[in-house]
Amino acid sequence: MIPRAPPVTLQPVCTPAQSHDLSRKKDIGALFVLLLVGTVSCGFSSFLTTWFPKLRIRPWYLFTVTHWGTGVLLSMAFVHLIPESFQALQSPCMSEFWRSDFPPMPGAIVFGGFLFVTILEMVFHPVRHALEATPEQQSCYTLPEGDTHCPRVYGVASAPDIQIQQDRRAERGEARLDDAITFTPEQRHRKELMLVWMLELGLVGHSVLVGLSLSTTEGGKFITSFVTGILHQIFQGMALGSRIALLPWPEKALQPWAMALIFGVTVPIGQGIGISVHGIYDEQSEIASTFIGVTNGFSAGILIFTALVELVSEDFISRKSWRLLRGRHRVYACCLLFFGGICQSILGAFI
Repeated sequence: MIPRAPPVTLQPVCTPAQSHDLSRKKDIGALFVLLLVGTVSCGFSSFLTTWFPKLRIRPWYLFTVTHWGTGVLLSMAFVHLIPESFQALQSPCMSEFWRSDFPPMPGAIVFGGFLFVTILEMVFHPVRHALEATPEQQSCYTLPEGDTHCPRVYGVASAPDIQIQQDRRAERGEARLDDAITFTPEQRHRKELMLVWMLELGLVGHSVLVGLSLSTTEGGKFITSFVTGILHQIFQGMALGSRIALLPWPEKALQPWAMALIFGVTVPIGQGIGISVHGIYDEQSEIASTFIGVTNGFSAGILIFTALVELVSEDFISRKSWRLLRGRHRVYACCLLFFGGICQSILGAFI
């Protein structure tokens, strides 16, 4: 009997990448192109609102870009960042801890990003100063059946408790409790500015990775990566820029452009890092995969909270949205949301 040869197992290549001579002109040219595209796409909406506030194109343009951009941000988190985080942290080149001991770690990192931005929201939200506890919220009351009931235990209220409070306020002709919360213009601006900074925080980490990947791409793949990098800057820049433009800025303000520039330089920063470490950087190594997986997962958690809790909830579910966004305008907004998600999902297949 002829002995059978043992099966051949192909081991993943996890060795450092070999150094290749790349055209520095190509990399430097791509760096400046992406810097310009990212800054302009993010700053264009603010340019319209702060320099040409009476331009007729402004209302429908902002309506379109804002809701389309929300879909882009949601798809960025769910379709792009989370799968990339799992792919990087469960790579064959990773240690047993990531692949066998605790494979759900990418999901835990996403959850960590979500909790991080939740804490930021609680700490810096202006409602902490706009709403003070009233005696009615702190005391017990008597139910119609004659029983005494305390609505809050350690700050937690049930739905019937809240409804009873609202009904009593309505009987006395008072406004609903949550309607009575009002912000000063400064508090409202600070709340909206915090939202924009959280969005930017969720985008910049991944943008650095896009630039790093582009600068280490060689051969015919460079053109494809460069084009998708440009589209990435346009999509994310327009989504972020539309939210910056909605803030109440003084005429010809420079701060929106500074925020756009911060977004615009993130991909070039990643490219600069990639150029400087070219020859020793290996995207398949455990260190690189860990950095990519953790950064993408944490950024996904930030974007999920910001896009769902702040943007979708405020634009489509809040009582204010039902007063402002009605009929065909609500249908248009939903279609733009879906279209933005589709566009980013297609782009995510090439990055």
